Amino acid sequence: MTFEQAFERLDTLERELPQRFADAARVAALDLAASVVDRVVETGQSASGKRFTPYSTRPMQAWRLWGKSATQAAEQKVRTLARQKKTLSYAGFRRLNGRPDNFKNFSFTNAMWRDFGVVNVQVNGTQIEIKIGGKTEQSRRKINENSEREGVNIVEPSADEINAFKTAVLKNALNNV
Repeated sequence: MTFEQAFERLDTLERELPQRFADAARVAALDLAASVVDRVVETGQSASGKRFTPYSTRPMQAWRLWGKSATQAAEQKVRTLARQKKTLSYAGFRRLNGRPDNFKNFSFTNAMWRDFGVVNVQVNGTQIEIKIGGKTEQSRRKINENSEREGVNIVEPSADEINAFKTAVLKNALNNV
């Protein structure tokens, strides 16, 4: 390769690099959002690695859960308990519906997680700013309510997830250089 070809290649790279970073950031942001969901739903852990508070075992009147079941069979059990004026905890309600209750993962219908993802990606040179969160008002509201209840942002990426994001952006932006 001649000096002219090398300089031409560097000029091309200089022109293309901002777009390469932007494209790589958009793809890596999708992976980051998926990693956050996987961590929370599969392990019940916050970004710091701590478990979220457990599901409530405090008894409440079963009628309060009337109409909230995921299956007809579970709904029948809730209605029977309600008619008998019995109590049921939220953890017990999750068990009735075949949902795990050994750790909190904020998923019953998965509506919040279905509408969670990349909200915004901005790239200015090599500065990347991404925002992940609820993509609908309902999802944002649920994330905010759960975060407030937990006292921590439930969708905050962990240090490992952020490092994986940065590595993926650099690798993909500088691919074939």
